[in-house]
Amino acid sequence: MTTLSASEMTATSFSTIALLMSICIMWGMVLSIFLNKKYTQKLTKNSSSGKSGTAGFADLAMTAMFIGLVSTYIGRYIGGFISENGLFTFHGDIIPLVVMVVSALVMGIFVFLSEKKKLGWVDSFSIAGSMIAGMTAAVIVGLI
Repeated sequence: MTTLSASEMTATSFSTIALLMSICIMWGMVLSIFLNKKYTQKLTKNSSSGKSGTAGFADLAMTAMFIGLVSTYIGRYIGGFISENGLFTFHGDIIPLVVMVVSALVMGIFVFLSEKKKLGWVDSFSIAGSMIAGMTAAVIVGLI
């Protein structure tokens, strides 16, 4: 089987895939039964102990996952732009990079308004506003 298309799928292939996915998915539920209480206590440890200025495990884990996700996409987009048509040709698609830069700048503006100018209501619209600005930038760059 070279692809997961319906034309190449046999009953044996389907049952193997379904069984493997079922077993792998069940482990999350089984381990949750035994480890969820300890994990929940670890997530809420710093917030309940009253320590100020220290990030809890949940904050650190979410920050690390976000940085990893963004780094993965940035690396893919930069690599695609620099070497899509050959090593250091700089003829790849620049739209994802422009969208990231515009979205980051707009998010920075929202954070500045929220934290420095004390406009707390702006925080509710920061993600949506930066996404809309990024999409608008993609359309504009695509038309140019």
